[in-house]
Amino acid sequence: MQLNGSQIRIRKIRRERVKLIFSCGMTGGVTPDLFVLFDEKGRGTAALKAKKTGRDTLELVLNIADAGDGVMLPSGSFRIAAVFGRNSKKTPDGVFIAAGVDFRGYRESLAYGRKEFTINLSAETDDKGILVLTVEDTAGTGLISPADKKAAAKEAVFRNWYRMCRLKHDSQRGKPAVLFFTEQSDVLTDNLKILKAELEKREDADRFNIMTSARMAVTDQHLGMKSWLDMLVKLAEADYIFMDDHAPVLDRLKISGDTVITQVWHGGLGFKSTGYSRYGRPGAPPPFSCHRQYTWGIAPSRPLLPVFAEMWGIPECRILPFGMPRLCLIPDAEKQAERKAALLKRCPGLERRKILLFAPTYRGGSQKTAYYPYDRIDFDALEHFCGEAYAVVFKMHPWITEAVPVGNRKNLFDLSMEDNMDLFSAADVMITDYSSTIYEYSLFGKPMVFYAFDIEEYEKDRGFHLDYRKSAPGAVAEDFDGLLEILTSGCFEEEKADRYRRISFDGDMKNSAERIIDAVLFGDLPEETAENIKRNERMMKGIRALRDDRIVMPDTGIS
Repeated sequence: MQLNGSQIRIRKIRRERVKLIFSCGMTGGVTPDLFVLFDEKGRGTAALKAKKTGRDTLELVLNIADAGDGVMLPSGSFRIAAVFGRNSKKTPDGVFIAAGVDFRGYRESLAYGRKEFTINLSAETDDKGILVLTVEDTAGTGLISPADKKAAAKEAVFRNWYRMCRLKHDSQRGKPAVLFFTEQSDVLTDNLKILKAELEKREDADRFNIMTSARMAVTDQHLGMKSWLDMLVKLAEADYIFMDDHAPVLDRLKISGDTVITQVWHGGLGFKSTGYSRYGRPGAPPPFSCHRQYTWGIAPSRPLLPVFAEMWGIPECRILPFGMPRLCLIPDAEKQAERKAALLKRCPGLERRKILLFAPTYRGGSQKTAYYPYDRIDFDALEHFCGEAYAVVFKMHPWITEAVPVGNRKNLFDLSMEDNMDLFSAADVMITDYSSTIYEYSLFGKPMVFYAFDIEEYEKDRGFHLDYRKSAPGAVAEDFDGLLEILTSGCFEEEKADRYRRISFDGDMKNSAERIIDAVLFGDLPEETAENIKRNERMMKGIRALRDDRIVMPDTGIS
């Protein structure tokens, strides 16, 4: 059977990060109003986004990390239906989509968390020719292997302690508590410090109980049980949580549903895939994770809303394009000159030279294994290139503990302990790779060069949101000779940086903290955001009300 004269058949399935893309052929009629995934019990489960790719072709996109309201598509079998005029009593609501004659099936396993955990995806046709998508999570929602009894027992203690403290908080509720929270540093990050200061300066700040929790808990060997229990008390007492970066404890601890959690991401727009964008590569998060618990996420700009929604696996309407609070720290021209002068005074040998800032990201899967392959830098050749005209200043990622082997070379300096803003103010050119430092540095309006000697390996292991070679805001070198050639020629392709700034920044960057506090604590949401939230809720409510008793089988030619 055809519906409204249309016939749609799936030809091919491919995956891009955490999204499944169904390439379809379409003949006759009009494009359906909606494409809906129905589960094996015949219930509407999720919507697919449709995009016309040609006169008779379209693509359907399913984000398996967000079934419409920030939850992973569950295990089970699903069929796709094209839904038409649901207000008509004379026609069925829709028709299930069949596979085309050239469809050869699809099967893939996406690793996450520990290596033994995967999400298995497959798509085949049933005996009626209808496409059936099967999702199987081999570990449910857990990260802990059943054999890891010690870790499981520790988790149980934490969960029970949190619940007990939350019950006490709920029974003795006073003024709302706001927690500024990081598990990545022993001090609050700049973003959190600025947000806290913004709240404290308000006339009505005394309406809130303001708390902080800052711990370097990426590894927990140095933290005793008291530290963990004290942190959990603060989480339990918090009505609002502002956090910067991932908190591993929230991968395994479900925070009370009436706690408002806001992720103030520290990284701006880099290249490397993060969060749920990493599916199919090492280090991808589990179906339930810290990211699932965000009420709000903060993105740098409107064009980047889809990127950040995909990264955290939450609806796009829950991402606020308010920018990064710490952008208010970008010095103006006068302060840049002052910072540069102070740095040159502290670091003899940099005077009267052009400064090349070498600021790459780390390699390795975590803070414990982070490193940089110094053998990919020809230090002698770099020393010779500098001569009397240049100096190279190294600023390594804080997770890299091995010092830069500059030796006694007079033109190379390891200044990894210096402040970023001082180095950005002093630099004439920055050399980097996949680091998110490009986000803030781009606002200084200076050239960038990208030394991506391991681009193929990095793409395989980590992945990129964007095509690296096309989107890097500067010239790209894939070997050290190429890097020296770019530095010698001065061909930095600075026009790429202009394009990067256009998509990365919008609005009033200096008032980011004010807008975040207004929206999250005082409910002053942009009208567009409020309407998008209502629209998403209406859509998901309508999809979940659908049943397949009004969805018909197409005429596939199979009897």
